[in-house]
Amino acid sequence: MKEFLSRRHIPFQEVHLFRQANAIDDLMRLTGSFTAPVAIVGKRFVRGYDPVLLSRLLEEEGWLSRDNNGS
Repeated sequence: MKEFLSRRHIPFQEVHLFRQANAIDDLMRLTGSFTAPVAIVGKRFVRGYDPVLLSRLLEEEGWLSRDNNGS
């Protein structure tokens, strides 16, 4: 997922669940699950690596255009 975002010049923040205080609690609160990786885009999220869904959410939030989503 990091490579997917980096190739498209999408800024992101990487959170290390076992190294950052409250990260696991935040993940559970935001997604209701302990599944990683998770990408939060706006108020929605993608569990696991799903480039099609991730591209769609990034398009809807204005980070990608349909012509240049690289999927």
